[in-house]
Amino acid sequence: MKLDPIIDAIGVEPYFRDDAVVIYHADCRDILSLIPKESIDLVLTDPPYFQPATHYVPTRTQGAPKKSIGDMSILELAFKTWCSDIAQAVSGSGTIYFFCDGQSYPLAFTALYPHAKHIRPLVWDKLVSYNGYTWRHQHELIAWAEMADAERVPTGDGDI
Repeated sequence: MKLDPIIDAIGVEPYFRDDAVVIYHADCRDILSLIPKESIDLVLTDPPYFQPATHYVPTRTQGAPKKSIGDMSILELAFKTWCSDIAQAVSGSGTIYFFCDGQSYPLAFTALYPHAKHIRPLVWDKLVSYNGYTWRHQHELIAWAEMADAERVPTGDGDI
C-alpha cells in the first residue's frame, strides 16, 4: 500500500510511520474528510463516549433532572457523522474498531450498520476496575465492524 498519497492529503505530521503503517494522534473530525476514499484498511478510534449527553448532567447537589431518550439525539448525530466519514475512508476489505461503553454501544452499532457487512461487540476485560463508587467497569466495549469485501479470518478467539 502506498502511504504517501494519504499523508500528503492529510497534511499533518504522523505520530508514527514505517513502511507498512501510519498512525495519527489527532482529532478524527479534523482529518477524516481529508483521507482519500477507500484508502485505508483499519480505523481504531476511541471517541468521547457519552460526552455530549453527560454535559447536561447536574452535580449531586443540584438533584437529578428528568431525563429523556431525546437527550441522546446530539450523540446519535455525532456517531452517525463519525461513522459515515470513517466508512468512506476505509477500504471495502477493511475493518473498524470503535471503542464505546454500555450506553453508547447501541448508538455505535446503529451508526455503523448501514456501512458494514458485520458488526460485533468485543469486550476488553481489563481484569481490574478503576476509581469511583458503586458498580465500576473493569471492561471496555468495542464495536468491531467488517466491511463488505473483508475476508473471513478464522481466529478461533472469543469476543472477550
